[in-house]
Amino acid sequence: STIGNAFAQGHRDITLSWMPWIKGKNKAVEIYETVLKQAPFAKFAPALKLRLGKMYLADKKFPKALNIFRQILKQHPK
Repeated sequence: STIGNAFAQGHRDITLSWMPWIKGKNKAVEIYETVLKQAPFAKFAPALKLRLGKMYLADKKFPKALNIFRQILKQHPK
C-alpha cells in the first residue's frame, strides 16, 4: 500500500487523518492490517506481511510478529 509505505517511512499527512478506520498512532500498521484484511492473497501481500512483521518486532509485539511470519511461510511458500 502506497499510503502505508509513506507512513512507515515517517510521512505524516494531515489530509489523511480523516480516514475513520485509522485510529492509532502507528498509522502504517493500521493501514497494512486493513489492506491485508481486504486482499490477503494479493500479489503484494507477502511483502506487505513481511513489513508488518518487522513493525511488530520493532514494537515488541512478538506474538503478532511470529503469527504474521508463520502466515507468510504457510500461505506463500515460494
